[in-house]
Amino acid sequence: MSRPKTIFCDIDGTLWDHVGDITSQVNVESHKILENTSEALNRWDKLGYRIILTTGRRESMREATIYHLKKLGIVYDMLIMGLGGGPRVLINDRKPNNSKNTAFAMNLIRNEGIKFYDFDTEFCTIPQLTKEKKVTEFSSREVIEFNDNYIVTRVELFPTLVNVEDNLEYHKLLKKTITVFEGEILISVGEKIYDMEKKILKVGDFITIDPKKYYFITTEKGCKYFETTSPEIWE
Repeated sequence: MSRPKTIFCDIDGTLWDHVGDITSQVNVESHKILENTSEALNRWDKLGYRIILTTGRRESMREATIYHLKKLGIVYDMLIMGLGGGPRVLINDRKPNNSKNTAFAMNLIRNEGIKFYDFDTEFCTIPQLTKEKKVTEFSSREVIEFNDNYIVTRVELFPTLVNVEDNLEYHKLLKKTITVFEGEILISVGEKIYDMEKKILKVGDFITIDPKKYYFITTEKGCKYFETTSPEIWE
């Protein structure tokens, strides 16, 4: 059994609602606890995880912050304040003779809560997946590799998808790269549904789709491609 993990978790916009600038944070009477906050904390507590809360709030706000945390039933082991608003980087050494990382990072959509918090599986940033092939009338999908850094799926689209544009996709965090190795596809990508750029991808062509973009794929004669995505498959 692995040792209990240590969770470093932000507060504003992650555990409770982000209300704005520092003045708003000082004057707010109460916070709204976000989706899955209680479930996540209970899960981590049962697993014996050490919970360290982090925030960019100034040290002078510690008393008020502790008050609101207690009021909402948010338990923790340590509270680190004054981190500032810049990116936070966690650095740790990897254990000898082990290929697994010992430090992980998850980014969430502000004020939408914690969508994935079960870190007790083989991986930390993704749920346990299966490599079984899934076939529908439109496609065949088979995950061929998954880990905390990326997921690779082999996809075959059947010709029945021609002119079908209701398979619109959109991801808030997930980043995806499509590489064609057989046939060709027509892909439409854009920040707005009514203003999408169309591209034909043939064998050897690839495209990366950033988060917050709409896209859909069609094919006339069938196509096979690899789909490589970032770990945020839950968003």
